[in-house]
Amino acid sequence: MTYYYNGSKIQTPYTITSNEPIWSTTTVSMKEIRASQNAQRWELDFEIITKEASSIFLQGIKEVKSTTTMIMPQFPEVVENTTATGTITTSSGNSAGATSIDLDTSVASGIISSGSFIKFDNHSKVYLVDGDVDLSGATATLNIYPGLRAPVVIDRELEYGDDCTISYKKDATNVSGVTFTSGILVSPGNIRLIEAV
Repeated sequence: MTYYYNGSKIQTPYTITSNEPIWSTTTVSMKEIRASQNAQRWELDFEIITKEASSIFLQGIKEVKSTTTMIMPQFPEVVENTTATGTITTSSGNSAGATSIDLDTSVASGIISSGSFIKFDNHSKVYLVDGDVDLSGATATLNIYPGLRAPVVIDRELEYGDDCTISYKKDATNVSGVTFTSGILVSPGNIRLIEAV
């Protein structure tokens, strides 16, 4: 599967990181205690090669200040193993924090593979599917990581595959100049995108 950033092909390998801060401390009795604020975001790192130096450079500068979207890259084995087609909606209400969601799959079929990135149409957070979801029946259960960032009520549409987009800002700590290779192709260097949560 080929993915694009502002019209330019993302070069492989690309990196997808789950950033979930966890604090750890060791007590006097050597017991380790870990804590988290249940906050998580996805971060993408990649490079592109393009002939459009000025437009990529200008767009990159603008993205530091604004939120943009692009198709969320999927793992290669997920693309190979996902056969899902049709519309999938939630069949019940789910509160923030839920990790198991009931789905209405009456007009869908196939499999959403474990490891797929998905989202719901009422908020921008991207989730990871934890276990294959068989859409052959009228209903199915979807397990996700992390827990829902926002409530998802009945009849919200599940966005998967190329319909799953990530809302992001460009990492402001990694704004670099444009370099030229052989005077033909242009690389804006490593691009790091941070999910806007």
